[in-house]
Amino acid sequence: MMITPYAGQTTEWDQFLDQSRNGTFLFKRAYMDYHADRFVDASLLVKEGDQLIAMLPANRQGDTVVSHGGLTFGGLVLGNKTGVANVMEIFDQLREYWAAQGVKKLIYKPVPHIYHVVPSEEDLYALHRLQAKTVRVDVSTTIDQSHRLPLSKGRK
Repeated sequence: MMITPYAGQTTEWDQFLDQSRNGTFLFKRAYMDYHADRFVDASLLVKEGDQLIAMLPANRQGDTVVSHGGLTFGGLVLGNKTGVANVMEIFDQLREYWAAQGVKKLIYKPVPHIYHVVPSEEDLYALHRLQAKTVRVDVSTTIDQSHRLPLSKGRK
């Protein structure tokens, strides 16, 4: 497994995102790069051999990496065949990679499971196993437009 920084591989990034099981339009490079002047990009690609298996949209703020500071959430974007064992190894390798770069802290904002094609939370499990500390939990509400709630007829 090899972790490399994003270095302008827009086509590879966006194609993987389109095929991923938990990516959203927020992670499209055109969307992320729109405000690139305000963030030091620290996005990463994770490959097994020459196969891309995960990506992490991220930025760096001093000795802290944020996934991603310019977005509502970030989180590890996973390929369809990337499983729990892969994600555990990815986080182990991320720790080593960032330690070598002087990073002391990760602020991880996971993709809400409502946006997953295949709901799973391997990333949260891996972070739990690494004894990561939860510092914030936000409420997420989703309205299914195909199952609208009835409106009251007594009030106009």
